[in-house]
Formats: sequence, structure tokens, C-alpha cells
Amino acid sequence: MKTAIWALAIIFAVLAFILSPFAGFEFVFLFDAIGFDMFALLVEVQLLVTFGIFFDKLKRFFGAINRQLMRWDGNYFVPEIQTIKEFPPIIIHVVPSILIIPLLITMIALKVFVGLPYP
Repeated sequence: MKTAIWALAIIFAVLAFILSPFAGFEFVFLFDAIGFDMFALLVEVQLLVTFGIFFDKLKRFFGAINRQLMRWDGNYFVPEIQTIKEFPPIIIHVVPSILIIPLLITMIALKVFVGLPYP
């Protein structure tokens, strides 16, 4: 977590440095010293580290939710793309049964109050 905070801090410092109207002259010397390719590489590495850690934590969070839904609902599973291509109606099993009741209430409310042409 500390790595991501430092990476974000460096990115914001570099952006503030680039966008500052007074930093233009010093920025030319920085480019001359390390070269634009090296500077772009350093910024790119910081971005990769920051977003890599963020998406890893996001993946673990949604993976935990997916495991809980699989444990609670016997009909819930995420089919592979090849299975969906062969048999498209199987996609309904991706929707957990906990959401079926709110979906039905929404459909009934739309039919009654809005008059949408749902069966």
C-alpha cells in the first residue's frame, strides 16, 4: 500500500512540476540531463505500479464477492465464453437469485406505472 501512495505522490509531483509556469526553464535542464526517453520511462513505470496495485486489490475484492455468491446461491456460476456462444440463455445463471426478486418487482412496477410493453 505504501508503494502505491508513493507512486501517486510522485505522479502528482511530476504533473505539478510540468504544469507549473515557473518550472519550464528547469524542466529543460532535467530533460537535457536524463533525456526525454528516460523521463517518459520513469513516469510510465510509476503509472504501471500504481494502477497495477489498484487493479489487483479491485480483483481480490470482486473475487471475494464472487466466491460468497457461489457459496450462497447454488444456481449462480459464471459460464465460460464458449458455453455462452453455444447456449446463450445460460447467461441468466450469472444473475444471482438474490437479485431475482428486485428484478421482478422492477418489471411489475414498470408494467403497472409506466405501461411498458412487457409481458
